Amino acid sequence: MIGTGVHNLSGQSVGKMTDLLIGDGGALKAVVLDVGGVLGVGSRRIAVEPSALVLYPGRDRFSAMLVMGKDTIAAAATFKPDQTVKSD
Repeated sequence: MIGTGVHNLSGQSVGKMTDLLIGDGGALKAVVLDVGGVLGVGSRRIAVEPSALVLYPGRDRFSAMLVMGKDTIAAAATFKPDQTVKSD
């Protein structure tokens, strides 16, 4: 799933999945996305709850839709690997 492209509800590219955060017991805690920018320049990483993504199987790979608006994505805190990610 790492490297899977992510688009929004309008079908526009949002970024790609760069990491999966696994909690105690092996449960998926968050998905880290590289969002914004062009060709990686000006992009940043955010962590989203797994429920914010809808996965679609494809022939060779998955694609994913992020169920968040542009304003919510823009307001999301930048992911910092050395900080704890809060989840419900």
